[in-house]
Amino acid sequence: MYIIYDQKSDSTGIVNEVIFIPTVSDGARPGRDIGNKPMIYPENIPGMSSRLMINLETDELYYDYYAPETIEMKIQNLEKENADLKAQLTEAQSATLELHESQTTQDAKIVEANNATLELYELIAQGGTV
Repeated sequence: MYIIYDQKSDSTGIVNEVIFIPTVSDGARPGRDIGNKPMIYPENIPGMSSRLMINLETDELYYDYYAPETIEMKIQNLEKENADLKAQLTEAQSATLELHESQTTQDAKIVEANNATLELYELIAQGGTV
């Protein structure tokens, strides 16, 4: 039996494909021949999903059981993500408002400086001194 897998750690891999009668070309693919070990099948555990794994130290196959993401879990994750995005949007709007207020203040100072400069030019043009 030839096992094609993705290595998860030094000692485990997630099985992608099981080839019961490998050909020469199969042996050229990345994986390993585990000999004539019997194929195992997952237990039916309510609410759990299974993933075929390989112990890379012993070449033993086994199933890893995990709780799949439910619709309720997806909804909770999306609601949390939505709340996070709303908070980021509020923060961005606040920062934009601060920038706008700062720009308005800066614009007012520029107008004030321009007006003062204009008054100086007018004073000089009328023959006055600074």
